[in-house]
Amino acid sequence: MTGSPTERTALVTGASGFVGQWLCRALLAEGWRAAGIARPRLALRVTAALATMHLSWGAGFLEGCGRFGVPWRGLLRFARPPRRDGARRPAACGTPEMRIGYVVSRFPAISETFVVRELAEVDGRPDVRCEIFSLFPERPEPVHESAAAWLPRRRRASPAAAARAAAYWAARRPVRLAGLLSAVVRDYGSRPALLGRALVTVACALQHARTLEAEPVDHLHAHFATYPALAAWTCSRLTGVPYSFTAHAHDIFVHRLGLRRRVRHHRRVHPLLLPLPGD
Repeated sequence: MTGSPTERTALVTGASGFVGQWLCRALLAEGWRAAGIARPRLALRVTAALATMHLSWGAGFLEGCGRFGVPWRGLLRFARPPRRDGARRPAACGTPEMRIGYVVSRFPAISETFVVRELAEVDGRPDVRCEIFSLFPERPEPVHESAAAWLPRRRRASPAAAARAAAYWAARRPVRLAGLLSAVVRDYGSRPALLGRALVTVACALQHARTLEAEPVDHLHAHFATYPALAAWTCSRLTGVPYSFTAHAHDIFVHRLGLRRRVRHHRRVHPLLLPLPGD
């Protein structure tokens, strides 16, 4: 304690604790000046503890690898980012054609006939073949004959296959899977209802990513910047296949959660521009 009788100062250690808080209040009530020493905030303490824990685990892992002769450098391929050079991947059928995978929420959808027209246009080009990756079950509505012709090329996710794919990727690429799940939670955490739908989308994308390993494509293109683009991003992060997506007005005005991340990792964004009446 220091200071003159009219201005006395007390240094209180542990001022953020229960006893320290009441002691500071009592000193202030008696006319003292109280200077407190408090512990760091909880978040800072937890961060420091986690960092120390991970460093200890890392050191122990490297020591164990060295002791038992495990080639730990070879294990880094599980955490290595996929290639981003856009090189052509060998097609499953062994032909030189370029394979493009279209990612959509549902197929067929009577309100999205523009997707069918685009598929027909792209698939009609020489040495190009399109495949469809659908996320959710289609609604009970009439199916246009032009869309029905594409049903043999449609791959739709199912709960059982998605669960098996999740187990596969958890064993095959655990670090990358944990990273993308963490990113999805950060992007959608403020909207719990949308977070649940985003996690279902990721589960469906895990199944499609598993399919892409057996039947690779050269490029993924998603229609709509919300859940289809999220699925394409997930597949790209796990398999290294480059992706692009078409952004519609519906995507931007409903919500833009995760859009910045998908734009940052994309190969190309295609905004859908419609002419105004009278133009």
